[in-house]
Amino acid sequence: MVLFAIWAVGLAYRSYEIAQTSEAAGRYYEQGRQLHEQGRLDLAEQQYLSAIRVSPKSKAAESAREGIYKIWVVQAYNYSQTGTRISYPSWAAR
Repeated sequence: MVLFAIWAVGLAYRSYEIAQTSEAAGRYYEQGRQLHEQGRLDLAEQQYLSAIRVSPKSKAAESAREGIYKIWVVQAYNYSQTGTRISYPSWAAR
């Protein structure tokens, strides 16, 4: 009976911890999305990476990976066209 109680407390704590990290990842993702829409790609990428770091298996982390991919595509295209990765073309806005 004591072992069951210890297991149940451990399970409850783990569930709480997962919920908290998933929530934090969601906040980081949302901040990254807003920065991405503003064209602030470097800051958006940092927020996306934070979302992945705090909860790598969450839906927010998966969305953050997609955001990073989109940033890299825009940066690669800009570099191929202009030789710089700083400019942000209007067509690339989300």
